Amino acid sequence: MKNKKLVSVVIGMALLANLGLVAMASAAETTSSAQLTGGAFTLTTPVSQNFPNIVPSVTATTVTQAYANNSVAFADTRGGALGFTMQVTANDFKDTSLNPYANSMNNTVLSIETDANDALTAVSSSDCTAGITRSQDTFSAFEDAVDLGADGALDDASTAKDLLVGTAVVRVMSCTFEPVLRLIVPAFEPAATYTTTLTYTVS
Repeated sequence: MKNKKLVSVVIGMALLANLGLVAMASAAETTSSAQLTGGAFTLTTPVSQNFPNIVPSVTATTVTQAYANNSVAFADTRGGALGFTMQVTANDFKDTSLNPYANSMNNTVLSIETDANDALTAVSSSDCTAGITRSQDTFSAFEDAVDLGADGALDDASTAKDLLVGTAVVRVMSCTFEPVLRLIVPAFEPAATYTTTLTYTVS
């Protein structure tokens, strides 16, 4: 009799174990998704970038100024296979302390360069080289656009000059670069503070 009771207990436990396994086999799934919405292309430039003092001369004077420590910064968080073109224009240099047209230098005295020596630096491990081309391998002078005003060739914005061109590849990046400006001051230019405005655009 004892053996029969023992067997019946073992069988009962086995049945309970089997029932437990069947209950644990059920499952439910939940799908979780995250949508990354494309951002924008942003551009930040220095507030000012000044050339060193220049002494008037009977010959032309050439000075250069890099954007060192005042880099042009840009970020592309659009997140798709999108290209871009960065351009810049310059106004004529004018001495605004006097008659704005009495002392002026045409914007063609100013050149800009973005060759391979000009740092194109990644921020936060971005890839700032894939599909990006520097457009000005040598100094390239700004050129006046067609003047439709009454002031002749003065106060003209130049035609747009390409600086960087990015092909349509998927990129998320944050970068800086340092274009170099060159100014050729004409001979016999009067002493004054001449000012121009550089306008950067991205399309």
